[in-house]
Amino acid sequence: MKMSIPKHFSMPWGYKIETVYLNEEEMGVDEVGEPSDGYWDKDNMRIVLLEGLPESRARYTYAHEMHHVVPDWMDHFLDSWSISERVIRPKKKIFVVNDAIVTPPDTVV
Repeated sequence: MKMSIPKHFSMPWGYKIETVYLNEEEMGVDEVGEPSDGYWDKDNMRIVLLEGLPESRARYTYAHEMHHVVPDWMDHFLDSWSISERVIRPKKKIFVVNDAIVTPPDTVV
């Protein structure tokens, strides 16, 4: 089964991701002076891959970068979630009467 890397995809709630390829010069170098195989560019919502990688290495790098996309997507969703949409429930009142736990009927559970 041939697996190709998507050019773009969308996650729920409008989080759109693009895949782009850069050559070695455009990619720049990492801390040991080598071009990186890829990275997650959160600011531009894109996975960047080094052009010319062997197919299996490109797929591995893409999958690795997805490990960075998912937590950022979760953070984005949770950070942009309107406070008015959250249900804040008061703490349940519990009383002990004759060694039995009693919840008053007017308490929100």
